[in-house]
Amino acid sequence: MVGMEEIVFHVRGQSGKYIAEAEGASIVTSAASFDQLADMVRDAVDCHFDPGTGPATVRLVFSLDMARVP
Repeated sequence: MVGMEEIVFHVRGQSGKYIAEAEGASIVTSAASFDQLADMVRDAVDCHFDPGTGPATVRLVFSLDMARVP
């Protein structure tokens, strides 16, 4: 079976950590730093998909809540 092309995670900061939620898949993970988050996202994707069916590319898109910016 051919794997999917790409999966996009929307990343936001909340309570001193990063939270990443996948678009179109039930995958959510979090970490205290960006480096940890990248590892957590890779692990979550590997656990979610069967071997050979996961995405070729994992993209992280960062959001900034402008309502909270002074």
